[in-house]
Amino acid sequence: MFTTVDDVGVTVVIKGDVDRRRLAHEVRMLREFARRGVPVPAVLDYDRHGSPSVLVQSLAQGRVLSASSADADWKAAARTLRRIHDRIRPRGARFWPQMFDVAREVVDKDVATEFDAEQRAWMRAAIDEVEQATPGSTVTLHGDAAPYHFFVTDDRATVIDVADSAIGDPLWDLTVLTLRRPDVLPDVLDAYGADEALRAHVRRAYRGMVVLRLLAVAGWLIEYGFDSRPVVRELRTLHAEQS
Repeated sequence: MFTTVDDVGVTVVIKGDVDRRRLAHEVRMLREFARRGVPVPAVLDYDRHGSPSVLVQSLAQGRVLSASSADADWKAAARTLRRIHDRIRPRGARFWPQMFDVAREVVDKDVATEFDAEQRAWMRAAIDEVEQATPGSTVTLHGDAAPYHFFVTDDRATVIDVADSAIGDPLWDLTVLTLRRPDVLPDVLDAYGADEALRAHVRRAYRGMVVLRLLAVAGWLIEYGFDSRPVVRELRTLHAEQS
């Protein structure tokens, strides 16, 4: 992915993917999000026949959400997530139950040698806890709602990179958003408009969902040859804090 300037001098984003199905899914979801009033980059051109297939989209405007962002920016991101969860008809791949199986495989294979038996048992228990707490109703998720995928202008948050959009528990998106700023979670829930049922679900399953997210990150890093040690250290620290 890179930026360039088009024929009339406008900066655009070029995104290529050898996985044609993945990019086709992203294009479908970008168009669906836009139709439903979710702020996303505009699809300017799409070549699905090339290798790789190529998407040209507008450049998201605004300041990137980060750990140092103002509370108002976090609230804007929460409102955008609520629009996704409320307005987009569930479609595409399902996060559940596949995500639980993936997380267990990460524990048992990918990072097995990085943790002792007690730590592995704690991670498995966290996965079980989230699986048992998952609500019956699911929504369309962004799928990778990390802060750096939100660009805030005034009180509006544009969201990018929707290739991981899938069907699942809304708490997944809320956890990914606040993973490294859990202190903003109360404000995020307020801006999201969380009802008491969702707040009870957060109280019951948020810590387990954090473990699930970190395991997903570790698995991705290992799969693509990146250093997973920082995430392993996070998991060890979390285990020590919760023991």
